[in-house]
Amino acid sequence: MAAHVSVPPPLRILIVGAGLCGLAAAASLRRQGHRVDVFESSLMNKEIDAAITVQGNAIRTGWFCHRTDLHDELKRLAIGQDETGPPASLHLGQEVVSCDPVAGTLTLKNGAVHQGDLIIGADGIHSTIRTSVLGYVQKALPSGMSTFRCLFDATKLEGLADMDWFSEGISGARVVLSPEERFQMLFLFPCRRGTLINVVAHHVDDRD
Repeated sequence: MAAHVSVPPPLRILIVGAGLCGLAAAASLRRQGHRVDVFESSLMNKEIDAAITVQGNAIRTGWFCHRTDLHDELKRLAIGQDETGPPASLHLGQEVVSCDPVAGTLTLKNGAVHQGDLIIGADGIHSTIRTSVLGYVQKALPSGMSTFRCLFDATKLEGLADMDWFSEGISGARVVLSPEERFQMLFLFPCRRGTLINVVAHHVDDRD
């Protein structure tokens, strides 16, 4: 006789934050059959003008991409109708102001209260969920570095002889390091099939 294996019922999971981490969690959890609600304070109607590197611990082969393109794909995997498991529900313009980690409840700015079996805080560096769990505000520690970034149209490089080192045969990232003792670095790489160039400028920052 075959042994009877009981399957636990699906959980209701509440995720706070619909950034890359929140949507990645929602996409994974729906595949396991769980009912997922994602609460996001913004309306997600503005494109974030930045590119990112997806490292080898997140994907089999590291690659460069526009952040918005990755975000859109994770949103499709989380809420799309053609994926495995029940689609996650995405609640935009819903700011979470507090969390009771013992009762498993979220309170929104509009006064609504939602309860779940599990709450996941994916709400960034100023996390409301982290503060609710710890009972105090955990401030970000200074890293000693600052970073500026921008994107520009790759066609802007055409005809610029002094940028041949970057534009000719471009297939990946380029790094420029300052010879000075204090660390300064430019990190450039293409995204969106080479139509956009992402520039990241790192430098030492002694401010607290």
